[in-house]
Amino acid sequence: MQYGTSIEQLDLVCAVDTETTGLNSWTGDRVFMVTFCDAYGKKAAVYWDVDPFTREPRYEAEDVASLKRFFKNKKRTC
Repeated sequence: MQYGTSIEQLDLVCAVDTETTGLNSWTGDRVFMVTFCDAYGKKAAVYWDVDPFTREPRYEAEDVASLKRFFKNKKRTC
């Protein structure tokens, strides 16, 4: 799910932060939220619900594809 500005509308210079299901992504903790703020103060977030029993995010393919396009843009500085 996306919140705030669409990530496609963010400036080419932006800050990115992630939230995970634990403290160590090297041991299997998963990203469930990615937040953005561009050089002009526009904010966006992409997030997914987390299964409370398995702690696995319920990723949506459209959101994952959107993030891939965002980060593959070689003109972008994050």
